[in-house]
Amino acid sequence: MCRQVENLKTSFLPVNRGGSNLFVNSLLEDTTRQCIWIGMEGYLFQYNPTTGEMKAIEVFHNNSIKSLALDGDENLLAGTDNGLYVYQNDKEPLQHIIHDSRNIQSVTNQQYYLEHILGSGT
Repeated sequence: MCRQVENLKTSFLPVNRGGSNLFVNSLLEDTTRQCIWIGMEGYLFQYNPTTGEMKAIEVFHNNSIKSLALDGDENLLAGTDNGLYVYQNDKEPLQHIIHDSRNIQSVTNQQYYLEHILGSGT
């Protein structure tokens, strides 16, 4: 989906520049929350284009976000090197889904899930 941007403002990501890779892996427009999710190496940010507010989601600090998607309930799905996380909001506990070879109903392979279900670098 493309949108015309008027009155473009520059916003800076509030990250510690020392030693960390500042590569953005994933961007996701969330029309329900009216924000843009920014997944990076070690950070997840929620950007509000209306107000210009940039909010770090602290439960993801030091976790590299590789893919972002929304599920049918508008929960944010964040694919990481450590599995899949389901984020509802700051008040709900973060759900963590990983591959468990002892459980036949487990995600078969977390890398397969991240790349083929969420889409690599979405």
